[in-house]
Amino acid sequence: MSELINIFVRNRIPGILFFIVDDRKVTISSLAKETNITYSHMIKLIRYFSLDRIVSTEKIGRDRIVTLTAKGRKIKRLFREIYGLITPK
Repeated sequence: MSELINIFVRNRIPGILFFIVDDRKVTISSLAKETNITYSHMIKLIRYFSLDRIVSTEKIGRDRIVTLTAKGRKIKRLFREIYGLITPK
């Protein structure tokens, strides 16, 4: 069971989705800092997420704000459910 937990915990993709909160504006740079991913790699990930319509981005001044789409919120919820099932109690 611990191998399964490591797959989900060590994978940074769920961490990125968990950090994007619906009621807070999150920039790409703050996502990179919080998830310990380089800024350039985070740009690539956000680009892929945008192409798959998991997140949407909006440029405000010099910052690019990232928000979850309906599809992204659903994926985030599913990751939470999976994590709850595999976490020892």
